[in-house]
Amino acid sequence: MENFRKAPLARKHGGQTVLENLALACARCNRHKGADFAALDLETQQPVLLFNPRAQRWGEHFALQAARIIGQTITGRVTLTLLRVNDNAVMAYRQKLIGKQRYPRIPGSESAANQATNKGNKRDE
Repeated sequence: MENFRKAPLARKHGGQTVLENLALACARCNRHKGADFAALDLETQQPVLLFNPRAQRWGEHFALQAARIIGQTITGRVTLTLLRVNDNAVMAYRQKLIGKQRYPRIPGSESAANQATNKGNKRDE
């Protein structure tokens, strides 16, 4: 629960509108997250805190495989499920960005992104 203290806290839960309490998110993810800071893991039926980018490392909880983001931990699984980051439309857009080399490089996942990007760039030998 140590990460809970560092997580951005919505105004609904007493959080303040100050830089230290704000998190950058796309509108779609922000709508799905709402004021939640935890979610129910469907496999264990236990509540789990969502991924906290201020206190946790992305590569420990997620991996990029082609255009799909994989949850490697229970925290990763609940966060992906709540934010719906692997919906078909989102994955199609992510694949376009990867193909144009516009998707952010993610530590520990560069090889997967490069593999997806380089599929169409290989020359016949």
